[in-house]
Amino acid sequence: MGADLPGLDEVRRHLDVHLGDRIDETQFAQSALFAVQVATFRQLEAWGLRPQHLGGHSIGELTAAYLAGVWDLEGACRIVEARGRLMASAPAGGLMAALELSEEEVRPLLVEGRVGLAAVNGPRSVVVSGDADAVRELVQGRKAKLLKVSHAFHSHHLDGMLDEFRQV
Repeated sequence: MGADLPGLDEVRRHLDVHLGDRIDETQFAQSALFAVQVATFRQLEAWGLRPQHLGGHSIGELTAAYLAGVWDLEGACRIVEARGRLMASAPAGGLMAALELSEEEVRPLLVEGRVGLAAVNGPRSVVVSGDADAVRELVQGRKAKLLKVSHAFHSHHLDGMLDEFRQV
């Protein structure tokens, strides 16, 4: 699921016995991340912490919307399930990479319709996504990490799922 969290690798080793790598499959990972994020928020609430603002990226954006009252839990779960299912149904392939660059530094390196900016995670932390060969070329010689993903998320590779997702 991408994060370096204490205990995560240990739990994953035990789950992999039963699931194989299925927790890495988008359909399941999206729902698992949503559940963990909601549970974490509810635990913080139980400890008396109250946020003034909520935000998130990717599945975190949907979690934040639910927690802010945009949807009830049933509606949020319907959206999260559809998102994971539709993302998983997109053609496999493509690549994502995290780079130690600023948004301004990476923008001139992007190639329209081949590799785009998927996320800005910090002042010198971006993610690019797109066609595998274009992503590999972009990261060559730069401090980067190829991400373990099944699809080129947040790229033109997922455009085909958008109409059905909008309907949900």
